[in-house]
Amino acid sequence: MIVEGIIAAIVGIVAGVGGTVAYERKRSQAGKQQADKALSDASHKASSIVLKAKDEALGLVNEAKEEVNSRRKEIQKIESRLIERESSIDKKLDELDKRSEKLRTQEDEVEELKNEIRDIRKRQQEKLEKIAGLKKSEAKD
Repeated sequence: MIVEGIIAAIVGIVAGVGGTVAYERKRSQAGKQQADKALSDASHKASSIVLKAKDEALGLVNEAKEEVNSRRKEIQKIESRLIERESSIDKKLDELDKRSEKLRTQEDEVEELKNEIRDIRKRQQEKLEKIAGLKKSEAKD
């Protein structure tokens, strides 16, 4: 009976050790599966974060391009307005130059007319003096 008790104890120990080994293997496999799942989840999250970051970066690049295009259009409008103003100013300066030249010509004509009038007065004065036989200074006295 002792032998049977020892055999039963040995069988119990072997069964306990076998059960423990089987349990540990299952637990190890479950841990590995959990680790693999956690790694897979982390990889998916990382991919999602990278994708989201790329989308945000692309959005920022597009916004920057739109801003550059908008500013470029605004600068072109300003340049066009400045060119128009410059052209308008050039036209006004040309007109002023023409008017100034016309005024100079008219001033010269007026001066010529004044000289003609003086000559005519002088000739009339001389004729009057000849007709009257007196000089202007003698006529005043």
